[in-house]
Amino acid sequence: MKKIHNSIILGLFAINILAVAPSSVFAKSANIESANIVIKGIVADSKNTLPLKDSYIKQQNTLNTVLTDENGNFSINLEKGALKKLTVSKDGYESQEIIISDNQTTFRVSLAPLVKIQSQNLPAPHSDAADIFNYSARPISSVFSALYQARYQGSRIPTLGGDSFISSSGFSINEIAASGQIRFDDWLGSIKVFRSRYPVNIDNFQFNPAYYLDSTQFQLGGGKVFKVSEKMDFYAGLSYLLHFSTPDNRGGSDNKPIPFTNSHQDYPSTKQGPGLTAMLGYNWTEKIVFNSSATLYPIVFTTFDTLNKNNMGYHGMLEVGGGVRVETLPGVYITGNYVNQFFFGFSNFLDDSNFINIGISLDPFKMANIAQSTDIKSSTQGK
Repeated sequence: MKKIHNSIILGLFAINILAVAPSSVFAKSANIESANIVIKGIVADSKNTLPLKDSYIKQQNTLNTVLTDENGNFSINLEKGALKKLTVSKDGYESQEIIISDNQTTFRVSLAPLVKIQSQNLPAPHSDAADIFNYSARPISSVFSALYQARYQGSRIPTLGGDSFISSSGFSINEIAASGQIRFDDWLGSIKVFRSRYPVNIDNFQFNPAYYLDSTQFQLGGGKVFKVSEKMDFYAGLSYLLHFSTPDNRGGSDNKPIPFTNSHQDYPSTKQGPGLTAMLGYNWTEKIVFNSSATLYPIVFTTFDTLNKNNMGYHGMLEVGGGVRVETLPGVYITGNYVNQFFFGFSNFLDDSNFINIGISLDPFKMANIAQSTDIKSSTQGK
């Protein structure tokens, strides 16, 4: 009886061992796989060793991902029960796989740049906005300018009756102009504006200036840039002109214009019309850029605020000019330009302006790239 009792006890013990043993083995294996492991590291360019921001770190066969920070650093908690393998990738670089071992939790990953496809018409996939807009090395790029402007203007304006002309001229030096153009891949948008106060000096008039003419002009444009050579770009596009002129010859209780010259010039007017623009840019050296342009407005429509009859007839406008930009600091240029604007029309009408301006131009994308490179180098040296 005692032997039977001992056999029963041993049998129950054996059954218990068989039942518990697989569970214990599995639990031990799961604990090894599901331990809380934190992997840290830095991702850098294999050629220049600079950290790579926004590199993509992914634990294989999971949705567990992180991105590197501005200094290329990353930290990722491995997901429980998943493979101990990471994939490191970034646009423009070859991907790399990391196999995690039990005794290594810190890594330095060097990604090799992909070989770029040399094609003018094939942009890089997933380009950053900075890459899309940044054409600082090209002669036609994103540039914004503030300019001090001097102008000499000569006009021959028909009288209201159309039987004679008034010749006037004037020189103004305290004018302000501004311009901006932004390049998006092979497309360019632009705006030019100036504000002036022009003295109207009339031949054989009893006093000069007879009055002043306040003007504001806008030119809006857009078109396509073509690469002619490594140093030259050509631009062709459309433009629209808006020109507002207001004489200060008002007087009396009704504040109406006083017809000093009995011509259209005595009355506020608006000139506007579409045009065609061509521009050529040339990198003479790395720091000196020459440019020239021509814009034709074949039809300029003129309206007058307080003049019932407009017998000026047809007229258009041709603008030609050229200039130079000299880089003094990265992305900062000294700019000088000469421009001639020639309004022409029937009955020998003309309005000829010669502009000379000098100022400063900025390439914000080049300045941003220089600042970013400096920050990365500083942070790398600090480590």
